[in-house]
Amino acid sequence: METAEKSAPVSPEAENYLATAHRYEKNGWIAVHVEGAPFARGYQHGYLLAAEIEDALRVARFLALWDTGEEFDTFILAAQQVFEPKIEAEYLQEIQGIAAGVAAAGINLTFNEILAWNAYQELLGNWWPNRG
Repeated sequence: METAEKSAPVSPEAENYLATAHRYEKNGWIAVHVEGAPFARGYQHGYLLAAEIEDALRVARFLALWDTGEEFDTFILAAQQVFEPKIEAEYLQEIQGIAAGVAAAGINLTFNEILAWNAYQELLGNWWPNRG
């Protein structure tokens, strides 16, 4: 099992989630194998790709401000209000798992940031130009 560079020591609970998960890189591509219940899949995803998720959110924060003049927090709030109430339980649990996995890897991102990143295209492409 390969982990993020910033990863913290793995707890026994995390070991259970990560036992069947793995990550490898080949020809410039990152591949991950995840399995299990929604939260476990999300946890594996978040843990194994924590550095990439952190970087993607850094870029999303910059691009949101560049493209709209609004801080990313505007889109975090919109994701909470517009998308969170409508997300099926399975996907909500998976996003919660991603946030927990990222945190277990030692990166400080919240569920709401992960939710907004997941909805980034819809927020900036559909919600933002049509809000109000």
